[in-house]
Amino acid sequence: MQDKLMDKDMERENAAKKISKSLVFPRGGDEIIFDQPWELPHPRILKSFQELDANKRYIVSNFSYSPGLGNLMFQYVSLRVLAEKNNAYLILSPSCLLRRAFEYFSHVVFIEPAIVDQFLRKNSNRTYLFNECCKDLNDLHLFTYHNIEIVNGYFQTFLNFHPDHEKLIKAELKFLPEVRSSAEQILEEAKFARLRNESYVEFDENDEQNDAVLNIPTGIDENYIFIGVHVRHGLDVTFHSRNLNHGHLAAPTDYYLRAIEYFRRKFSEKKLIVMVASDAMSWAKNILKRIQNEVSIFYIESGYREIDFATLSLCNHTIISTGTYSWWAGYLSGGEVVYYKGWPKTGSTMAKMIDKDKYFLSNWIGL
Repeated sequence: MQDKLMDKDMERENAAKKISKSLVFPRGGDEIIFDQPWELPHPRILKSFQELDANKRYIVSNFSYSPGLGNLMFQYVSLRVLAEKNNAYLILSPSCLLRRAFEYFSHVVFIEPAIVDQFLRKNSNRTYLFNECCKDLNDLHLFTYHNIEIVNGYFQTFLNFHPDHEKLIKAELKFLPEVRSSAEQILEEAKFARLRNESYVEFDENDEQNDAVLNIPTGIDENYIFIGVHVRHGLDVTFHSRNLNHGHLAAPTDYYLRAIEYFRRKFSEKKLIVMVASDAMSWAKNILKRIQNEVSIFYIESGYREIDFATLSLCNHTIISTGTYSWWAGYLSGGEVVYYKGWPKTGSTMAKMIDKDKYFLSNWIGL
């Protein structure tokens, strides 16, 4: 009997290995195109590099390394600050997906995508290329021979912008009006759901629309504390053998439960609303259902990563997952941030590449 069980386990393991080798695992953001229902600004787009001012400095980069929102934000912010320090402009392609979320691109010049790609290929021999994930650009010296410099990499360290340029980048990362208003509406819906559960919402049975009416007794505190939680549990961090071998990890159930309990204890006299966004919402709901009677939980399901992200960033405090998407949500929220300290996997290639002291801010809390 035991031998049969072992054989079945081996069959499952071998099947999983075959699937992980044959499947093409999408990166976060691979499916994103400019099909958003909100309007985007229409910047002036140059059709050639010859239209640039020869007396000014410019930095250009390949923003196609990763379509993930958090990865793009690290790259953009690091290069935007690098340009600021060098009295230069940053060149962007209008196909950069950050345009779906943010409206304010100061000291940025847009050039046609095909022209940018052509320039990068033609001048690849003079590119500053940094393959490591967390390159600190503070010692990089530019503009010795050219007025247009190519700088490629991920640049995933706060040292490139924090704390000296925090004010600048938070101004740069201003959400589009429709994105922000949608996020604010979600927070209002969460508050409404909480009030309804507390029996402060009445329904008019005679109203055909059955509109809800708030009936809030005098003295009731409407000042809630929103805890943003990002649960990352997609295939790329739970099943992709290459990523797993590299050191990627999904935070376990216990981490999320302990992090939520931390805030419950810290704000015991306050009204908490836990706002949950996830790339695997069914899994998130399943692990959190055990505490759904102990704390108010609202699941963010807008269908758009930019709106989900904006909602998390508008929360008071944040519980982040193992990725740059929620890293930025926590950073922009400005409150307490809790992270999973078991990431990356101990002894892995990624663990050797990442200096946690340069990735997580010193006042963030590891659990």
